[in-house]
Amino acid sequence: QGEFPLEFRPCGQLLVVRNEDVPGVVGKLGRLLGDARINIVDIHLARHPNEEVALAVLRLEQEPSAEVLESLVALPEVREARTVDLGGA
Repeated sequence: QGEFPLEFRPCGQLLVVRNEDVPGVVGKLGRLLGDARINIVDIHLARHPNEEVALAVLRLEQEPSAEVLESLVALPEVREARTVDLGGA
């Protein structure tokens, strides 16, 4: 899967997305989540140093539904999207 230089506080409801490193992906993620009425608390981005792959870690106010995850993965630039609930604030 590779290494990504990324700093974030590991807590809360996280959405982890691996995607192609191309313009517009963050906007598409935000639009899909906004349409689902899911608020993004914060977002952290990193790109792989040797590949055209990026990683986004978004802290969300609530867990996305299975349908929202399916919509995210259906985006042509997205390779993988997973949720992780680490609890805390």
